Amino acid sequence: MNAAFGERGIARHMDDQRRARIIEDLLCGRAAQLGALASEPDLAERLRPFLDLGLARLEDGGLMLTPEGRPYARVIAALFDRFRAGQTQRFSTAI
Repeated sequence: MNAAFGERGIARHMDDQRRARIIEDLLCGRAAQLGALASEPDLAERLRPFLDLGLARLEDGGLMLTPEGRPYARVIAALFDRFRAGQTQRFSTAI
């Protein structure tokens, strides 16, 4: 690229790219491979309500939404958004 032209966009870190892929996979109805995020200290605790209700399953290093859990895909996927974690509610939430 010619130095005279500006660039648009932002550079995303590898962690952000991995999280984006997980969110995309969950929202598109696919199982998401968690990779290194599977060992995140509080992930199991944050997922516990969904796992206990049978809305999602952890298996073979991946997270899969059950058919009953698909209406909650947005809420579950948001658990992987590190920019949204800890924020006060700014957007609508799922029922």
